[in-house]
Amino acid sequence: MTLTVQQCNIQGPLPKELGRLSKLTSLQTILNSISGHLPSEFCNLTNLESLNLENNQLDGFLPSCMVTSWQKIQSLYLASNKFTGQLFSNIGDLTALTELSLRGNNFYGTIPKSVGQLSNLINLDLSNNKFKGGIPDTMKSLQRLQDLDFNGNYFKGRVPDFLWQLNSLLSLDLSDNYFSGPIPSSLGRAPVLSRVKLGKNYLYGPIPGSLGNLKGPGILNFSSNYLSGLIPAAIGNFSTGSIDFSNNYLTGDFPLSLAALTSVDLSYNKLTSSSSGSMPAEGSENLLFLRLRSASLQGPVPSWLTGLNKLLTLDISDNKLTGPIPDKLLELAIELNFSNNPLNALLPPALQGVDSPLQVLDLHNCALYGPITSSFFTTFRTAFILDLSFNKLSGPLPSNIGSVLNPGINYLDLSDNQLNGTVPGELQGNGYEFLQFLDLSNNQFTGNVPTRP
Repeated sequence: MTLTVQQCNIQGPLPKELGRLSKLTSLQTILNSISGHLPSEFCNLTNLESLNLENNQLDGFLPSCMVTSWQKIQSLYLASNKFTGQLFSNIGDLTALTELSLRGNNFYGTIPKSVGQLSNLINLDLSNNKFKGGIPDTMKSLQRLQDLDFNGNYFKGRVPDFLWQLNSLLSLDLSDNYFSGPIPSSLGRAPVLSRVKLGKNYLYGPIPGSLGNLKGPGILNFSSNYLSGLIPAAIGNFSTGSIDFSNNYLTGDFPLSLAALTSVDLSYNKLTSSSSGSMPAEGSENLLFLRLRSASLQGPVPSWLTGLNKLLTLDISDNKLTGPIPDKLLELAIELNFSNNPLNALLPPALQGVDSPLQVLDLHNCALYGPITSSFFTTFRTAFILDLSFNKLSGPLPSNIGSVLNPGINYLDLSDNQLNGTVPGELQGNGYEFLQFLDLSNNQFTGNVPTRP
């Protein structure tokens, strides 16, 4: 017997009378407003195989009788409620359990060693609770485990080596905890692991090159730690994967082998503007998203960026780069952010015979100078967001600006420049009704101020 009540805006407590449904095998009450405790009468549901109470307002302690009564339970989803208490020391007696999700509650305490007895467990999600202590070594017995998520707790200690010996583990999330020590080089020997998230911990030391042995495509997120040293070129072997090593203390050049990945975030590190190694073989380059915000880059805009032929998004803001922006980047990227760099260059001129695909162009506070021509707006006619504020742009705005701007543009910031003359009539009255944000302040304009009708 199955009972499903999903997203029906049901309020109030769970009826105790449900405990009389002795033949009930599945109860799903997802996305409601059910409150109160889980009735102890539910322990009479001895044939229960699946219980999903996610996204309600249930609170209090779980009934202690559930472990002895629910011997057939295979999936238990209690996520996004307000349950509290410790995990039962005998939780390992629920040997039929394959999926356990307690995410987003107020559970606390340590993980009982008996968890290692859940030999059929495939998915274990204890994220966003108040668990503490270490990961018990009894969990090395969970050889069917595929997805382990302990994100957002108070776990501490070293990341245990036995995790890489779990033959079925595909995804591991230990981020936002208090783990410390180096990243074990043995991680690279994990048989099928492809998603590893260790961000927001206290890990230190180098990134092991052995991580390049992991199976891609996947995700490596070691952001917001204390990692240092060079970025191993072998990480590029994690083909078509995504890495986020932002907010660390990494140094050295950018390994061009990383162009084999699809997404790279090295923001808030201490890198150089140089590159090392060589680009992946033709057809193996996959990099779409590159973020180097506040990465300590200095000198001319790196020429190696123009070799990233598939690049869609580049954020290289908040560095100390100088010189013009290479035309090729303007021809390729969809989103480009060079803001807060002392480029000290002319505003990028019109690209001869090329319509740039750029939709977002942020060049604010780049010490750009020179006029804004109508051909500039024509080139970037696909742009929805243009930010040229806090520069040294001068001269009048093109009189035909309304006809060369993208009809769908919704953000145009030209404030804090040295622009002068009258505001073109096409930006007055109904002429700029497509704009959601227009800032012309702190310039030298004369005449009428644009107002909406």
